[in-house]
Amino acid sequence: MVRGAFIALYGTAAAVAAGFIGFMVGLVGIGIVAPGDPDGIERWGFLPFVVAGGFAALVMIFTALLTTIAVRTDAWLEGTRLTVRGLGERTIDIASARSVALHQTNRRLRGAVSRAGAIGPDQRVTVLVVTAGSGTVRLPLASREAIPLPAEQLQVLANVLSVARCSGGAEVVAWLRAAAARAR
Repeated sequence: MVRGAFIALYGTAAAVAAGFIGFMVGLVGIGIVAPGDPDGIERWGFLPFVVAGGFAALVMIFTALLTTIAVRTDAWLEGTRLTVRGLGERTIDIASARSVALHQTNRRLRGAVSRAGAIGPDQRVTVLVVTAGSGTVRLPLASREAIPLPAEQLQVLANVLSVARCSGGAEVVAWLRAAAARAR
């Protein structure tokens, strides 16, 4: 929730800055469209406001999307149904999965900014990929800060995946149980 508030706060400041830059671009546009025309400002006076509004609107849309992703990111199990929510929501029945796999991906840490101004190093994060007839669900096995899921959650996920009789299922279950044992 705090992450969403910070994104909204910085997004608002960025929208104001983008509006100012858009206004300046619009003023330059009047000089290009009506050079030397004393009535140019009367005829084209709306241009800086339109450009400012367009720039600000684009930044506000981008900020709204980022805020939605930051606030809505979630995942849960209901029986054998795994639901992962980001911008949209994807649900898949693990019992009817065609394949289960683990992939490694790099994720930039979103922790505190260091003195050098760097946000943080890339961290390897394991992503569970479950594919069924209804589509594919990708579940990162770590938080946005690249902190691995707790052992209890990994064990529950392994137990649910053990019902999947598909390609890669046994290997993923073994890996999840080993990761849960290491985390304890």
